[in-house]
Amino acid sequence: MLFQVGGHGTRPTFFKMVAAQQLTATLRAGLTYSISISLFLHIRIYIPIYSQLFVLFCL
Repeated sequence: MLFQVGGHGTRPTFFKMVAAQQLTATLRAGLTYSISISLFLHIRIYIPIYSQLFVLFCL
């Protein structure tokens, strides 16, 4: 069953699976765009080391 009404099941719905699949690509594109703009404008961004490790873990 792909579509569950009420969300009481343990399996994710089709829409949740599609959203989770597209989220990584969207976040990666947003991060790439932000870094490219900051490099173009010579903006210094301070990112704590734990945030850097989190991003590296997610990629």
